Amino acid sequence: MKIGSVAKGLTLFIAMGMTHIASAHENTESAKVDVLIKTQHAWDGSAYKEYPHGQPEVSVLKFNLKPNSVLPWHEHPYPNAGYVLSGTLTIQDKSGHSQTYQQGQGFAESVNHVHRGITGPDGAVLIVVYSGVKDVPPSISEPGEKPEF
Repeated sequence: MKIGSVAKGLTLFIAMGMTHIASAHENTESAKVDVLIKTQHAWDGSAYKEYPHGQPEVSVLKFNLKPNSVLPWHEHPYPNAGYVLSGTLTIQDKSGHSQTYQQGQGFAESVNHVHRGITGPDGAVLIVVYSGVKDVPPSISEPGEKPEF
């Protein structure tokens, strides 16, 4: 995957705001835009609700996850979405419900629902965009679990 394609995809991902639209395209004379995700629901079907109050803060993080790793159980206090640059990531909730994402796919994470990430044999590199609130951490680990990051 070329850097230009990644940058274009990430720019679109941030700008368009996240929803499952199969092969949607936005074209102009100066740009071709593929909507990767645009949604009002997380990967598990849970609906996004009102944002927390406070000063908005957007963070874009790059995660380099090791092969066959299992992240701690955690939850997010506000919406975030990711894009798999390489490898695979399975998101699993405590009931065992899971969804696997591969290179080139985007995902929207759940809010206030405990889940974890599991990588495959090649690990995973992710770009995750947090639409957060200043001084509110993007991830809260379950009691007894290590921090997600």
